[in-house]
Amino acid sequence: MEGVGTSFLYAAAVIIIMVAVGLILALVSGNERKIPQGPVQWMGTILACLVIGSGVWLIVLTMGAAEATVPVRGVTARPDQIEDMDLNTPAPDFEFMLVADGSKVRLSDYSDKVIVLNLWATWCAPCLSEIPDLNRIHRDLSDSGVVVISISDEPVEELRTFSRRVPLQTISGRVEPSNALPQLVNSGFEIRPTSYIIDRTGAVRKYILGARTYGYFSRAVALYF
Repeated sequence: MEGVGTSFLYAAAVIIIMVAVGLILALVSGNERKIPQGPVQWMGTILACLVIGSGVWLIVLTMGAAEATVPVRGVTARPDQIEDMDLNTPAPDFEFMLVADGSKVRLSDYSDKVIVLNLWATWCAPCLSEIPDLNRIHRDLSDSGVVVISISDEPVEELRTFSRRVPLQTISGRVEPSNALPQLVNSGFEIRPTSYIIDRTGAVRKYILGARTYGYFSRAVALYF
């Protein structure tokens, strides 16, 4: 509805400007030099110019409002930003929705597993490049108790449309963008892809920024089988 309202205001502003320009042209149409003559024409022209100014102001205001409603979706990791860090901190629990059926689960529901928590987005090229490798990790190492949980904050319909083109064989989840999410999740959404390795005791053992390969992830999780 916000998009419809913005479009309406923009169209209204354009119409206002066109009507005001038409009024000026009508006022001076009979004049040889095509400039206002006499107090009536000058007054009408000044009023029309004020209307044009108001229309331009409305367009600028509308464009600013439209830009303000565009969510900040984070950025992708550059090659020079790729890094990892060993950690040993409790993993915060949080709820997310499974993209496939909309059911609600919690990170703690997988507490008996070694978890690769991958924060990604459909617009993030490095995220897409590692999807096949994460699919393989989830499939090949499931017998060792490893799960890959892929979390995005995009609209669920966008994620479902994407998954029909590029199937995620991981546990695909979605969270609503919110300051109520754990800092570990919110900070991970700032630059994507971000991944965390969580061991069976519920401790975050590794922070990973940037896309990785099957070999990298398999070595990283093998430490916590």
